[in-house]
Amino acid sequence: ALLGGHTVQDAEIKFGYAEALILAGSKDQGLKLLSDLAQSDNPEVLASTGSLLGRLEQFDTCISVFSKAIERTPAAELYVQRGLCQHGKKDDAAAFIDFQKAVEVDAKYAPGHYYSGMHLRMQGKKAEAKRALSRAVEIAGDQCRAVNAVFERVVEAVNEHEQLLIGILGAVDIGTNAAKERFL
Repeated sequence: ALLGGHTVQDAEIKFGYAEALILAGSKDQGLKLLSDLAQSDNPEVLASTGSLLGRLEQFDTCISVFSKAIERTPAAELYVQRGLCQHGKKDDAAAFIDFQKAVEVDAKYAPGHYYSGMHLRMQGKKAEAKRALSRAVEIAGDQCRAVNAVFERVVEAVNEHEQLLIGILGAVDIGTNAAKERFL
């Protein structure tokens, strides 16, 4: 897929180079590359670019880049990220709107509830904040339990097939040793 004349791989390389430049102290050069990446139509490239811009406190550009990503893919994660840029810019009303929009788009996205709850807490709305934060914890707990269940199934499958795996690994090891003896 082309992204303003670049492939996704080109964008990844350019993003990595921008990060390296910034870490090396060449912030202006890195920001120039990020500006180029902000012209992409790919929401993933835009999200990565916006996140780095936010960490660099380039909040206006960060908000613009996330807005462009949201136009293409209105995802809860993108709303939260844009909300964090709004918050960094000290526009807490706009940040709260984005956090609420994240919850609206995906009610099971814990960070949307968490950041909404934190905003409500700062506003002194303790009961509402407690509900939002409790919901974030509940969702996160459900997600942790789901991950744990998958992990347990993987361990169970490995245990069931342990002898088969030992046999395969042994065959690989024998083959590797035979190759070493033949070519070394």
